[in-house]
Amino acid sequence: MSAPVSRARQGLTFERFLFDEAPDALLVYDVELGRFIDANPAAARLFECSIEELLAIGPEAIHRDDDETVDGVRMLIQETSNRALSGHHVMHELWLRTLKGNRRCCETRLVRLKGVSGRLIRVSYIDVTDRLQAQIALHEGKAVLAEMAKHSQAIVDNVLEAIVTADADGKIRSFNRAATKIFGYRADEVIGQNLSILMPQAEQARHQRHMSRYEATRRPHVIGVGREDFGRHKSGRVFPIFLSVAAIEGEGRPSYVGLIRDISQARDAQARIERLAFFDSLTGLSNRSALMDRIQACVAAMEQRGGHALLICADLDQFKSVNNTLGHGTGDQLLRSVGAKFAQCVEQDGCVARLGGDEFAILIDRLGPDAELAYQQASVWCQRLMQIVRDRHDLMGHEYRISASMGAAVFGGSGHAPEELLRRADMAMHQAKAESRDTYRFFDQALAEAARDKAALLNDLRLALPRGELVLAYQPQVDHAGRVHGAEALIRWKHAVRGLVSPGEFIPIAEQSGFVIEIGHWVLRQACDMLARWRRDSSTEKLSLAVNISATEFRDPDFVASLSRALAVSGADPRRLKLELTESVLAVDLAELAHKLTVLKQLGVSLSLDDFGTGYSSIAYLRELPLDQLKIDRSFIVDIANNRRDEVLVRGMVEMCKLLGLSVIVEGVETEAQRERLLACGCRSFQGYLTGRPMSADDLRARLATDTCEAA
Repeated sequence: MSAPVSRARQGLTFERFLFDEAPDALLVYDVELGRFIDANPAAARLFECSIEELLAIGPEAIHRDDDETVDGVRMLIQETSNRALSGHHVMHELWLRTLKGNRRCCETRLVRLKGVSGRLIRVSYIDVTDRLQAQIALHEGKAVLAEMAKHSQAIVDNVLEAIVTADADGKIRSFNRAATKIFGYRADEVIGQNLSILMPQAEQARHQRHMSRYEATRRPHVIGVGREDFGRHKSGRVFPIFLSVAAIEGEGRPSYVGLIRDISQARDAQARIERLAFFDSLTGLSNRSALMDRIQACVAAMEQRGGHALLICADLDQFKSVNNTLGHGTGDQLLRSVGAKFAQCVEQDGCVARLGGDEFAILIDRLGPDAELAYQQASVWCQRLMQIVRDRHDLMGHEYRISASMGAAVFGGSGHAPEELLRRADMAMHQAKAESRDTYRFFDQALAEAARDKAALLNDLRLALPRGELVLAYQPQVDHAGRVHGAEALIRWKHAVRGLVSPGEFIPIAEQSGFVIEIGHWVLRQACDMLARWRRDSSTEKLSLAVNISATEFRDPDFVASLSRALAVSGADPRRLKLELTESVLAVDLAELAHKLTVLKQLGVSLSLDDFGTGYSSIAYLRELPLDQLKIDRSFIVDIANNRRDEVLVRGMVEMCKLLGLSVIVEGVETEAQRERLLACGCRSFQGYLTGRPMSADDLRARLATDTCEAA
């Protein structure tokens, strides 16, 4: 079993550095193998051997003393290991022997290692031999003083830790002030009483067995060994303590001195630390780390009992609008409301976690053994949880309704990694959000393959810019006589292996990943460089160039500055640059949008509203925004030669733009019949396959030369 060690040591990670450089002796104990599988240099120094020698032995080799049997040592190791594996932080003091035979007293802590396969425990040893011997000497001295003279009680009373002495029958003989503070009893209330008055009911019988065995055999089990235990306050409250007991041998039977410390605050602090580590501070739900542990336990349980489980990722739809309209405090209240309703719905059937932002995960750990039945049950759970989100939420006096997109992954006990299961549910959730929102989708292999293909395409796209695979094509924009007066710059990707990749395939991926911002900056620089070249030629100096701006690109805080730099560096005439804004850009605050467009107008560029009539646009936008042109979407002209309603709509848009002082261009013109009907409607500018397909800059220049010859 050298593999776990070698894996832990390859590559000096920060965690590995802390492990190796820790001043305390640290070892990793494999319960199944019964031996140590990793150790740091401090452990080798403490046990006076090499790390390799430590990894060849088990704890029985060092957890031994003169009076202890091998069976007794093994029983103690098994008991403490089981407590650590069940999630308890185990701490005790015990005498050990190094491999050279030297006795050392160590404070030992055992903690289960989470997030790893196998039953592994991290064991730390702190050498407290000198401290314990000094304490025992002090306590023995105090006990003798207490026996010799009454004034010695003043010394004991000024010790910060509780000191309780008892005779061989367990009757309390002294009780200092710190003991009164911890247990609530006055000294006169307990002196002469049995020690059991300070113990919970469950501890009393065990304590008596330990004392009886020591008196009969003089073999210590709890004597001289510090350990965590529980005390009972006068009020009946049970609280955690750290207890160290020393036996004082005199004539006849022994007497005992107990040194006691209340560790309630330390336990509370540890609980707070664990809560921060495993619970979401906003909602009180489990966090991602706790969810991963729960999924791993669920998979392990199903490997034993069979059956299926369900993991759901839920993302609230349009949650950002809640923060924007009602404030972040209200948004937080909505997250707490949804999380609480999820938890109430799931109750004992699983757990609910908040992964961050507005995303939740729900684990249902008991579905039917039959796969088809499990998927039916999963559908019922998804529908139930979606309805919970749709229900009314009362937020600071406002009634608010919202929906969620959910992805579901059904799994059995076949060794799935928790991260992989969460990734599957997340992929399905993104599919639901992309398709329609307010719905749920199941993970399947086709979805996984599509995600892998998309990831590979995005990786290639990120490399396309430095490789020079992205180019611009130019589609002519012509007037009513067919003369070119401008063009639209269209991006093309000439992949070295895939060939020509359609913009409809890679632009959505660029949008989702945010890489469209970097692509957009490149397109603007290329477009400005082209305008600068056209400016130096009399045949092209009056051409305009349109560039489509996506909503993601437009909302980038650096967009205006980037455009300004591109114009300044290239020397392009800004009056010849036309920015085509898609209607999704308009889905923001109107005043904010108008301000940003005004800043763009101050740079000298013109603004065109693309795809008009297909999305968010309204007459208010045309009235309030500083636009120069309206671009009528192709959906209005596909059947304009045969559909009277389309013709009426186009004619109305043209007349409206005339009144508002806006120019009009129509895209997607492919037939002469369409062009004739558009001319009849008053259109004077066209773009489409009828008037010219996208082409290179050189081909566009040749087209201009042809137009000039025909005009002559």
